[in-house]
Amino acid sequence: GAVLVAPPTVVASRLELAETHATYERRADGVLVVTPVAHAPVAASFQPVYAGAYEVACKMVSRARVYEQLGVPLGDDGAADPPCAAVNADAVATALRALNDTWPAAVRRHAKHGRRVALVADSEAYAGPQWVLESLGFEPNATAVAVQSEALDVSLSSPLFAGVHYCKLLAPAKALEWLQTTSLTDRYT
Repeated sequence: GAVLVAPPTVVASRLELAETHATYERRADGVLVVTPVAHAPVAASFQPVYAGAYEVACKMVSRARVYEQLGVPLGDDGAADPPCAAVNADAVATALRALNDTWPAAVRRHAKHGRRVALVADSEAYAGPQWVLESLGFEPNATAVAVQSEALDVSLSSPLFAGVHYCKLLAPAKALEWLQTTSLTDRYT
């Protein structure tokens, strides 16, 4: 059977994020429709209103749930979901492509003066409320910024919200901001 990923249900607050769940439904034609949930908060401070989201919280149906619904054997890996860090790598690559397409000199400047992005293995939450309250780890140091997702993977056998995969992800806008400005060292030498 086919899988159709519907546009996400976008929520405006952490409270809505806690109360809204990814869904799946088999249509009469056999297509499995999955609907993720997304929340992209902007820092609540004196930042300008044009500041991008600092993370994207995604609540998804797990690969194991999709396989189960399609009648596909799970295999030896149990249909493990990809780590959230892999999606963060895509966010950095997307930001670099966008910057190279519009301002190649900025990519060269970052390569010469910028601190790198170090993707750290996901931190695993033990329950949904903890995952909702935690944020993406974004810790700059002298040579890089350590980016660590908060993840929650719930097995199909769980009595609560079975078969979900949650990630707090690096927003491509935050990656672009890092590459163009915050990462730069020795800019004026």
